[in-house]
Amino acid sequence: MRQIIIILVILVFNFGSLQSATINSLNVQGNSKLSKETIKLYGEIEFGKNYEEKDINEIIQNLYNSNFFEDIKVSVEGDVLNIIVKEALQVNSIEII
Repeated sequence: MRQIIIILVILVFNFGSLQSATINSLNVQGNSKLSKETIKLYGEIEFGKNYEEKDINEIIQNLYNSNFFEDIKVSVEGDVLNIIVKEALQVNSIEII
């Protein structure tokens, strides 16, 4: 439920005026564990593709479904897709004493 609310807020503020855009470049910030290419893969982002609002929504949903991110902000500037992520905390190991 929290993810749906976050997605709706992002859509209202970031994509109110977005009609469509051809994405040729990706800018990712906030990632330390996952590479830009991995985020591109999980988001199913394709360069040269004409993205409409529903396509951007799918990218956001795909990234949330990976469970690697706690917050995602997306914007489009010209042909650049900007993604700012906050990675979710993950437990790497548990030691029982």
